[in-house]
Amino acid sequence: MRGLPPALTELRGLQQLELVDDELPGLPAAIAELTRLRSLRLELFHLASLPRSFAALTRLRELYIDSHHLARLPDNLVALQELRSLTLLLRHVYLHDWERPAHFDPRFEQSPEALFRLLSALPHLSSLTLGEPGSCGWPEKILIESPPSSRACRRSRS
Repeated sequence: MRGLPPALTELRGLQQLELVDDELPGLPAAIAELTRLRSLRLELFHLASLPRSFAALTRLRELYIDSHHLARLPDNLVALQELRSLTLLLRHVYLHDWERPAHFDPRFEQSPEALFRLLSALPHLSSLTLGEPGSCGWPEKILIESPPSSRACRRSRS
């Protein structure tokens, strides 16, 4: 199994990191040692979860995740109080086989309500992109379900 070289975490002054790898299975817990990171771009097809130690990246301002296997954003993401921009792109997979074409939805299981509740705890979040990357690089779809508006919630309680 492939992984990031341990020497990467010795780059203590690193402020921007981009990891693009279709085969990398995930991030090591040691990523938390890069405490000066302000921008992190993860284009990791097999990224299923973020390590618990991810919450130690408290200076992070930009987080970009592009994955098929990501199941949810962890609750400890609220520790990233400086986060200003979040891009979450969830890939569909299409196998173009003449005899048996196949389609696999992203594995994201977190409800939109739970996701938006989590993100509402980030006071500086000012840019949010959710969807599936399109052929031109722009997201084509937003989450199929949308959270109820605060007005709708108030009406239903009355």
